[in-house]
Amino acid sequence: MTDFTAEEGRTFESKLMNFRVDDNRILFGPGMVDKYFDSLGGFDLDDKALTKIMTYKNNKGEKKLIFGMFRQPTGPEETIFAKANLDETTVRSLFGNEDFKKILSKYRSGGTGDYGEQAEELNEILFNDKRYKDLNAEKAESLIARIYDFNEKEGGVRTQIS
Repeated sequence: MTDFTAEEGRTFESKLMNFRVDDNRILFGPGMVDKYFDSLGGFDLDDKALTKIMTYKNNKGEKKLIFGMFRQPTGPEETIFAKANLDETTVRSLFGNEDFKKILSKYRSGGTGDYGEQAEELNEILFNDKRYKDLNAEKAESLIARIYDFNEKEGGVRTQIS
């Protein structure tokens, strides 16, 4: 469950659609297709989904990742928002590219404080096919959000991932 705060200050809980990525295929979590069938609109099994990484803050003030998924070929109102299960395969599929490698390298060399060991482990997972040791999906999400914040502060822009 994810906690949100409405504009008028009312708090509510909602379960976001979740997915993982394996072999360049987006796999929705158990029960997600049935539960969110109407929201999926024109998404078919043979469509390509372009993903855009975004962040939001939950009620505890923690920055979380969310993905906007846009159907290709594009049709009207065919966008969904979903939460990634950041297992090692999904992390590699979404962030194991040269653009993120450059950002991560800058982050690792930029005085990452307490997150230095986590950044090293993330690098090993992404580019040397290692498995989680001290990191897990939740810690990886926080670290990736922190890395993108660092990149923005350093004058970089968030890159769209696909």
